[in-house]
Amino acid sequence: RPKNLLDFGCGYGSMLYAAKKININAIGYDINLYLLIFLKKKFLIIKKKSQLEKKNLFFDCIVVNKVFNLSPNLDEDFLLLNKVLKKKGYIILIDQIKDFSRYKTFLTKKNNNTYLLTKNAIKFYADKYGFKIISAQNSFGDIKCILQKTNIKKKIYRENENFSPEIYLFFEKSKFFFSLVYNLIFLIKS
Repeated sequence: RPKNLLDFGCGYGSMLYAAKKININAIGYDINLYLLIFLKKKFLIIKKKSQLEKKNLFFDCIVVNKVFNLSPNLDEDFLLLNKVLKKKGYIILIDQIKDFSRYKTFLTKKNNNTYLLTKNAIKFYADKYGFKIISAQNSFGDIKCILQKTNIKKKIYRENENFSPEIYLFFEKSKFFFSLVYNLIFLIKS
């Protein structure tokens, strides 16, 4: 049972209210100022990522509920979570996931501002920022994952041509062109 909880992307604050009922010190973070107006009256709310680091807050548990699919920079988010999470602390991650991608590797852009994660994307960021995957369950397009911060220093991850976000995103953007060329080659051969 955590003493200090961070709701990363708290939205309407349902996790904050639940934590308050069982006497857990909870802090919310979100960038949507409209939602935060109502929560400021009852909870400590942080509007900027830089404020989380400056206040020297450390958490036993961080809840990330369907936030990473909206994040423009997962590297920045995982680095921040690593900095504010206590050693052997937990991240409870629930997000949209895509299992049917060609390489099953990285984020796939869904539309202008949302992404679908893959299991390998979560493994990649967990390795890169020193988290161990305790459990990962896939159900109905969502992944429920528990990560634990390890004492192992950040692994130096070397990207190669088969496992890099840039290559994967390039393929996802150009898949129409690749499938057209692929089909033309087989039409010409037959």
